[in-house]
Amino acid sequence: GAYQLLGVPDGKLRRVADVPPDSTFAAAPDVTADGRQLVATRIEMTDEARKINRSDRLWVMQVWRLHLKNILFTVDLQTGERKDFFHLMSWVDHLQCSPTDPAWFTYVDQGLMQRTGNAIHVMRTDGTGGERVAEGGGHHIWSPDGNHIYYNDEFDHSAPWEYWRWDRRTGRRERLLPREEWNYHFCVSPDCHSLVGDGTAENPYVNLYRPGGDGTWRKERLCHRVTSNLRSEDQARFAPDGKSVFFNGDVERVPAIFQVFL
Repeated sequence: GAYQLLGVPDGKLRRVADVPPDSTFAAAPDVTADGRQLVATRIEMTDEARKINRSDRLWVMQVWRLHLKNILFTVDLQTGERKDFFHLMSWVDHLQCSPTDPAWFTYVDQGLMQRTGNAIHVMRTDGTGGERVAEGGGHHIWSPDGNHIYYNDEFDHSAPWEYWRWDRRTGRRERLLPREEWNYHFCVSPDCHSLVGDGTAENPYVNLYRPGGDGTWRKERLCHRVTSNLRSEDQARFAPDGKSVFFNGDVERVPAIFQVFL
């Protein structure tokens, strides 16, 4: 296997790193804020792991049970040099680089079949500065200015979840939204002042949240989710100019991307 970068808008693919033959892909990779390094993770396979049928939809769960080594590494996108910088014996997922500081990224330690761990961590790309952001946090996302990490509080209970924000500069945690306002995913606006959520099966709307000025958030329903499956997770995202929101749709089971203007 190999990692490749797709050029925009030329559409050209460029092979940037091979995965060693004794490993397989783990979490999706990300690129540092300066565009110089790919940050990725791979799983060091064993003979037992290689015997598992990869066409089985439960393949990931079967590999997970083996508690294999997950290795974090970087790839220099100019030279192709690969450097392993950290490993752990539990599943790594949801890797995201800071949008402003090329030295920092986050990942989720999913633990051993989610019985332990399942926490958001922040770390430097040289393996130093590791810090636990939130125990049991999930669906996390950086703020565009790189100063905060937003996440669902998933610790020790199923949805609905509260929504929280962690300040990278101070380490302070702040609850933003109560459980009754939960959405599958949230995204932060480019100016870091608003949130958009992709709703839930019980709340099938794309929702915009703005500060109310009294420590609360005012909700505005932007539109009904355009889907034939109310349990889908539509991943609403702000446009770079903050003037519209894009989200996945599924009209009569035909996948599409929709835009709603603010």
